[in-house]
Amino acid sequence: MALRDKVKGLAINAFLGDGANRVRRGFADAKRRVKGQEERIEFYFSASDPYSYLLAQMMPRIMETYGVDCEFILVGQPAHDVASEAALLADYGVNDARTLAGFYDIDFPDGPNSVDDALVVRANQVLIIDRPIAEQLRAAQTLGAALWKGDRNALTKAMGEFGNEASGNVLPKLAVNYGRLRKTGHYWAGMLHFRGQWYWGIDRLHYLEKELGGDSAMLQQRSSEAREPVLLTKTAGEPIKIEFYHSLRSPYSYLALERTLELPDKFDIELTVKPVLPMVMRGFKVPLIKRMYIVRDAKREADRLGIPFGNICDPLGEGIARCLAVFIYAQREGKGGEFLVSVGRGAWSQALNIASDDDLKTIVERVGLSWPEAQKAIASEDWEKMAAENRDELKVAGMWGVPAYRAGTFTAWGQDRIEMLEDRLRRHFEGVAAGLGLDEPAAE
Repeated sequence: MALRDKVKGLAINAFLGDGANRVRRGFADAKRRVKGQEERIEFYFSASDPYSYLLAQMMPRIMETYGVDCEFILVGQPAHDVASEAALLADYGVNDARTLAGFYDIDFPDGPNSVDDALVVRANQVLIIDRPIAEQLRAAQTLGAALWKGDRNALTKAMGEFGNEASGNVLPKLAVNYGRLRKTGHYWAGMLHFRGQWYWGIDRLHYLEKELGGDSAMLQQRSSEAREPVLLTKTAGEPIKIEFYHSLRSPYSYLALERTLELPDKFDIELTVKPVLPMVMRGFKVPLIKRMYIVRDAKREADRLGIPFGNICDPLGEGIARCLAVFIYAQREGKGGEFLVSVGRGAWSQALNIASDDDLKTIVERVGLSWPEAQKAIASEDWEKMAAENRDELKVAGMWGVPAYRAGTFTAWGQDRIEMLEDRLRRHFEGVAAGLGLDEPAAE
């Protein structure tokens, strides 16, 4: 390991550590006191964001349980520099929010898979008005239910109930609010900001509860309840094949990898790991503000999961190609997954530079692979075809980012969705045991 990589890794680790987080909390508190503001949660809500609608349903419970105030800040669409494949994201987000709502027993109405832009404009006319937070959250829930049903009549009724701003006054205010979001340190809606920390959607509410002194149980009652069996395949006898799309530069892929590799030990499934190139190497932009949030959030998740993380050497560049080439060799030896775990641990927790022969040799040999054979693999360009095919498959499945899963009729993006995938697998095999749906998947 080069001294430069080691020093840089230690610096990143310090930036992500508890000490730095305490400094950020202290700075946020001092800034609030200077302005004479009461402590409160900032809720950045977008009418066209399905996760914002889910979060709006949880906020009254958070406020009541923990005695904390909330500021409602309406924003519009995210800027283009952070919204890769916006059309795919919009379609996926609705389906994902609907599945998430079912998992946690929160409302998300059946309706179209996209929101009507004209209805969003009208909803924004209502939500841009300042009103007491309890009434504002009730308006957000009422309008959200109408929007996601595509119910124009219900939305018109809500506009009459809550009142609305002239349409020409809305866009300037949305722009100011989005600018505030970016200046504060984020770029997306469905976000909570509190004591210098960010919490995305209901997926991160347990961290907020912990910060507020709670037991992180607000959403847990549903996850332990029994749900109806459901088949993931057209017939009960078909094997379940899970495809896991992974990127070596994605910290979330690293966090998901070992848990995903354990799935065949829990269920009778066929798992295939399919590496893809990082988004930057596929032509997507990942601005600094996005990278900063991702790495801090990944550190938080890694600590929760007990996965080493933080002493980082960014794997972007030549090292990616080298590792994808070695992966093909490792797969032939039955050690593809082990090799990717070794690469991830090296890049994300040991500051090993995968573009360096010395560091890559360490990564290869510690899983029982031959360095001379790995060097031969590096000279091959077969990895390019593999990565391109996996990228195309990912897009056909309606996704673009990683980690991503496809298992029969179930698709999901993000390491947060492993629990939902396991839930579907359990329900599938319960359905098989019960002789459910011999011809068609059971309806949700």
